[in-house]
Amino acid sequence: MDEDYHQADILLAKGQRQQALQHYNAFIDNWKAEYDASGVIINADKLAMAYNNRGQLHYLNVDFYLAIEDYTQAIKYDQDFAVAYYNRGQIHYRLASYQLAINDLQHALTIEPNFQDAKLNLVQARRDLELQLQGKSSSDVITTTN
Repeated sequence: MDEDYHQADILLAKGQRQQALQHYNAFIDNWKAEYDASGVIINADKLAMAYNNRGQLHYLNVDFYLAIEDYTQAIKYDQDFAVAYYNRGQIHYRLASYQLAINDLQHALTIEPNFQDAKLNLVQARRDLELQLQGKSSSDVITTTN
């Protein structure tokens, strides 16, 4: 099972997305929870990372809703996974669901206050939400210089 995870990471790094997706699928499908003495799952972080990485592959394949599902699962297994919140927020932004994007980006920043990309994208999402509420889009706003 761990071999599927490692193989998926290698294939992802090589840009072999379809093969990586198959190995992440196998890892996720065969994952079994391991518990410590107090009943806490101790190997959930790897599952969260596998969901996040598979979500990235779905994103690259423009399967946004599958990506959102995987990022949500990653967050389920690791509530402090700032990158998964950021990634899900980015997709919500791409789908013009600005408030959902803002919520996720804020959550990412709560976890990692110095997450620069999240800070920048939060500013843009807030601007675009304001424009959306005004019935405009960012392409309607023209900036001129004097």
